[in-house]
Amino acid sequence: MSILDVVDVRLPSPRLAPLRRGHPWLYGHSDLHFPQLPTGQSVNLVDERDNTAVAYGLYDPGAAIVFRAYDRKAPVNADYFQRRLVQCLDKRRPLRKVTDTIRILHGENDGIPAVVLDQYGDYAVLKLYSTALLPWVDTISDVLREMDVFKGVYLRCSRALKSSEHVLFGEVPEQVVITEKGMRFNVDVRHGQKTGFFIDQRDGRQLARLHANGNVLNCFSYTGGFSVASLLGDADKVISVDSSAAAVAACDEHVQMNVPSFVDRHESVVGDVWDYLRSGNSRFDMIILDPPTLTGDKTSMEWAQKAYRDLHEAALRRLRKGGLLLTCSCSSRITDAMFSTLVQETAVGSGHVLCQLESLAQPLDHPTRNKFPEGRYLKVMLYGSR
Repeated sequence: MSILDVVDVRLPSPRLAPLRRGHPWLYGHSDLHFPQLPTGQSVNLVDERDNTAVAYGLYDPGAAIVFRAYDRKAPVNADYFQRRLVQCLDKRRPLRKVTDTIRILHGENDGIPAVVLDQYGDYAVLKLYSTALLPWVDTISDVLREMDVFKGVYLRCSRALKSSEHVLFGEVPEQVVITEKGMRFNVDVRHGQKTGFFIDQRDGRQLARLHANGNVLNCFSYTGGFSVASLLGDADKVISVDSSAAAVAACDEHVQMNVPSFVDRHESVVGDVWDYLRSGNSRFDMIILDPPTLTGDKTSMEWAQKAYRDLHEAALRRLRKGGLLLTCSCSSRITDAMFSTLVQETAVGSGHVLCQLESLAQPLDHPTRNKFPEGRYLKVMLYGSR
């Protein structure tokens, strides 16, 4: 039997309730008895009470999420991947007017769970987040090759998969120069964070460009997307702070690439953001906070909320009255309402009154899916202080 052969698996009706409601994940439970199937097996889950088909997807026996639903009616095979990819490419067409860097496939939200496909110009990065996808790599690679959209595709995997990363086909350079709304960035598609670039912050960078003024502090600056955008706006000076020396070097490079006449307006700092915020007294007209995710599960929620409060307290101490705070969260467990309340309450304790001026969610190429709150993660909020 091949993993391409669809296997019917009958399970108790109560355990299938989340899938019936539209959630794409099925967690393992002691009363779930799957037959002996290989990792990545194409499965059709059937309600044992009435023999109705509930969802098609892939089986992952060694994971906490033992089944990820792809579709209610269509089995997972090469044709399924091809149809979905064509649909996703078509939906992203409007973005090609402003950038050549687009998330083509956004996992569960696009009907192919645990898979991300990011386009960087003529190339793409395929990133996997479940061992169930490893047996399907050749199938997906063949589909992408036949579509003839990219000159080459590089495979990356989440650290939990402990799998080798390599070129799937074509030739993929280690560095790819991309464009976004007139800005250019040199992206390390093989080793950079995520798949090399924070594509999801495209609209956030534009927001910074529109509102930047005076002295701007960009915290967790990574390779300088917000810094370049601020310098192209109305910033007199931008200070970029990140703990990674390599990221700060890339930030300096991107300032030179985009605004060579403004390099004297940019200062980069390799160091801990919390330490930097707490160690000085100078005030800024705009502060940008785009930290890494601070929570991944329920057990870390209390710690994460404290960390967010401490960060905003330290940042607001350095923000002048009348200044702007552009703050972001990529933690899906922190909802919009929770994040807004947390920022506002911290501001009161720090002597600021904040007025929310703008609020952004995920862009077009990072769609969200009903009944899947885990897929709604990005929050970008602009506040004015008084």
